[in-house]
Amino acid sequence: MDQAGRHRAITTSPRAAAARNASGLGRSVPAAFFPRALLVVGLLLAPQSRALGQGAAFYVVSPCRLIDTRGPAGTFGAPSMAAGDVRTFPLAPSPSVAGECGISPTAAAISLNVTVTGPTAPGLLKLFAAGTSVPVASVINYSTGQTRANNAVVALGTAGGFSVQCAQSSGTVNLIVDINGYFDDPANNQPPSVTAGPDQTITLPASANLSGGAADDGKPNPPGALTYAWSVVSGPGTVSFGNAASLSTTASFSEPGIYDLLLTVSDSQISNSDDLTVFVNPPSSGNPQADATRLLEQATWGPTTADIAHVQAIGIAAWLNEQFNLPASSYPNLALWPSSVPLTCLTNCQRDNYTMYPLQNRFFTNALYGRDQLRQRVSFALHELLVVSGTQITQPSWMTPYLQILDRNSFGNFRDLLYELTLNPGMGDWLDMATSTKFNPNENYAREIM
Repeated sequence: MDQAGRHRAITTSPRAAAARNASGLGRSVPAAFFPRALLVVGLLLAPQSRALGQGAAFYVVSPCRLIDTRGPAGTFGAPSMAAGDVRTFPLAPSPSVAGECGISPTAAAISLNVTVTGPTAPGLLKLFAAGTSVPVASVINYSTGQTRANNAVVALGTAGGFSVQCAQSSGTVNLIVDINGYFDDPANNQPPSVTAGPDQTITLPASANLSGGAADDGKPNPPGALTYAWSVVSGPGTVSFGNAASLSTTASFSEPGIYDLLLTVSDSQISNSDDLTVFVNPPSSGNPQADATRLLEQATWGPTTADIAHVQAIGIAAWLNEQFNLPASSYPNLALWPSSVPLTCLTNCQRDNYTMYPLQNRFFTNALYGRDQLRQRVSFALHELLVVSGTQITQPSWMTPYLQILDRNSFGNFRDLLYELTLNPGMGDWLDMATSTKFNPNENYAREIM
């Protein structure tokens, strides 16, 4: 599954759409109950956007994270919004598949919450239907360093999407968008609501019992019936379903690991899907405490009694998933100082700004007290492979971005890691890229990478 699809299935999941009400079908509310929202939509709608008629209904979805530019790179993730950017987010590009967060492919507008955080300069964001001109009015304004939020109703345009313009003089800002519902003509066929069921943990050789759920508005009729299909999104081994075309079935796994399974439901015109995660533990040995201890000796800076009991309680696969999702302890940004030590900078000042002391202190603090033990061990291993040195990078403020890159990419991919390290000033200084030119290239960095 591509980045956008996986984002929909896991992070924001049509599970949210499936849970939007107890009956299993998205609750619609006559548009007359939303005069203010409809007025905003009317102002935002342009000739190129989807028409919103007088009989439009509002369909509620459980709050669903659509965009977070602080996350991994992708259609709905990083990079941050940069000054002057106009970025388009396609929510429902296919007429036969429910859009992000389970919205209808015929939706005319969405109700959302917009949050900005970490702006490096004052600015504002304008949200508008994809394929239309930039409006005069902004949705949210902010000052440097502010975290602010606002509600809005935004029309949808090309590919069921909307665009965001970042109007600030320089720098970047992080954008977070959560959807809570959409507007559509109730005469249109709405996507089925789907739930794959709760995440599960099993121990081999046991199988997982899958029990999905689905509901629909009965359209189109005929056929007025739903069809079901289970599939594998990701996992280290093969999965065998008892009956992949049944809502309730079993899944058997060839080897331990973390598996993402997808339930897709179709009403013959529109399909919708939801996923679940199955944590598959290896077969129990004669000494499960020893297994947990061995894992933690390799994946942490040292197991405690509580750590061992925790791994035994939730299983190895679930513990790994827990570690993958913990925020990084990492290193704080430090103020830049002159290349030469000022005459007034003595003793503690020199120690804190011209030696690796504050970073070494933070390293041991993280190792002893941070919960993200696996990330720290992976980051340290990467540091041993992709080296810079405090003997040449003498200011901790220069070293910090390098360490942050290792933390940020510990569970990512090698391409992103190398891209960021290649552009890192500390690495550029250490392996002489800073003095490498077109006519006098330096081979140090390239040779180390090879």
